[in-house]
Amino acid sequence: MSRRAAALCLLALVLALGTAGVVTAQVSQRTRDLRQAADTRREIEDLRAELGRLSQRQVAAGQDVDLKRARLEVLHHRESVLAADLGRDRSRMARLLSALQLFRRDPPPPCWSAPATPATRFGPPS
Repeated sequence: MSRRAAALCLLALVLALGTAGVVTAQVSQRTRDLRQAADTRREIEDLRAELGRLSQRQVAAGQDVDLKRARLEVLHHRESVLAADLGRDRSRMARLLSALQLFRRDPPPPCWSAPATPATRFGPPS
């Protein structure tokens, strides 16, 4: 029986030591879980703060975009006016150029010239 008693004592000792290891492992796991939960809470708070900052920047950027859009509309209107003026001026220049080209081929009669110029003589040039 002493063998049996020794075996039982050894089994009790192993169970006691094993149970202590399990309890230590459980405490260690719980500590890790609590740390991870605290880290997660801090990360959530940081993300919420960053979200608030981004929301404020978005509102400010939206107002800035509205101002730039209005400025762009004014510039577009001015460009349209300038393009219309440029088209009108080009049309006038084209008509003037065509008239000048006609006079170059067929100059005006000499009576349109000033009297003091030699072109006022009638007849073929000598």
